Amino acid sequence: MAKDLRKLERTRWPGIYKRGESYVVIYRDARGNQKKKYAPTQAAARVLQAENRTAVARGEYRQLSKDLFTDYVKTWIDGYGGSTSKGRPKPHTLKDYEAAVTRREFRESFRGLRLPEVEPEHIEAYARKLEADGLSARTVRNNILPLRLALAHATHRRHINFNPTTALRLPPAMGTRKGKRSPAEVRALDEAEVRRLLLAAAKLPATHRLLAEFVLQTGCRIGEALALTWADVVLDPPPSRTLGAHKVTPHISISKRVYRGTNDTPKSAKGTRNVPLSPAMVARLRKHRCGATDSRHVFINSRGEPLNYYDARRHFKSAAEKAGIPWAGFHTLRHTCATFLFRSPAKGGLGANAVQVQLWLGHHKPSFTLDTYVHLLEEDLPDAGGFDALLSNRGNGGATRAPKSTRNERAEKAA
Repeated sequence: MAKDLRKLERTRWPGIYKRGESYVVIYRDARGNQKKKYAPTQAAARVLQAENRTAVARGEYRQLSKDLFTDYVKTWIDGYGGSTSKGRPKPHTLKDYEAAVTRREFRESFRGLRLPEVEPEHIEAYARKLEADGLSARTVRNNILPLRLALAHATHRRHINFNPTTALRLPPAMGTRKGKRSPAEVRALDEAEVRRLLLAAAKLPATHRLLAEFVLQTGCRIGEALALTWADVVLDPPPSRTLGAHKVTPHISISKRVYRGTNDTPKSAKGTRNVPLSPAMVARLRKHRCGATDSRHVFINSRGEPLNYYDARRHFKSAAEKAGIPWAGFHTLRHTCATFLFRSPAKGGLGANAVQVQLWLGHHKPSFTLDTYVHLLEEDLPDAGGFDALLSNRGNGGATRAPKSTRNERAEKAA
């Protein structure tokens, strides 16, 4: 007769039973409910029993979750109300989280793992798999983020004993695509590259040509440009109109953006702003409007519909390739605008300060603007000749301070 592998066999330790080749620990929680846990060896079962008894005696016992990790994360996203005082995240943020946990790599990396079984090496292996698929460093981090938040929530609710992402360290170079420029190499266009780009863009359809020039001059994000309607464009402000103590000049009012095909608020609180328009851009926009109503989008396609990002990108990339700068994108134009704003008037720029550029670009603080958009090239460095005037002193032969002996003599004469 075959041995019943489901039957529990007593051992010499009360509460520990053998079932087949494994061991079962039977105990009661703080409420007196009977619980079972399994261990691969007798020694492990004894350790487990001791830990459970200690936790129950101290009132620290918690029943760990039995949910599959993949199911737990999806359920967490459905009920996620945010981790800050701002409350529930924006809909597009939740969409990004949902997209991250429906990836094939996520299902394969965590298939069959229950929530308490997830270890740091599982998270690291998942990140390496994303890297192997050619995702950028930022995309890898974005896909790991909902896992971090879900595991932090599970730890706070005592569904697991520790958060496996607490000490997670991803390699700095992880996620860099082969053949793509690293963030350190991203730079603004120089004057020659701008001329070549505008020359190539001159052969694009009128809307796409204007869009490239518009982003270059205003420095706005491409999503902000595509969301503009003519109600947001002030080309002819009344002569007597003022804003505070300042006269209102032609400008655009940015209060929305297109993000992944849907209308959204600006990226940051400072994103709602007014950006000045140059006289030449005012003339181009006035000609481009052709009597369009205020509710109509500024940039539209041949069918009269709002221009979408993918169509705009396709045309811009064709011009960039013809100009010999295939790596350039719309954000490169924003970067170029920022660099031009910072550059001194002596070198062809506007000489704006950090706060002015921050308000122009809609960043949350000036330090971010400086760190992100100001990459001083060798030709941007100031001329050191100005120090000659500071260090020279014609009255004492070029010395910046009189010798000590000379000062003593003057003091004696004065006495």
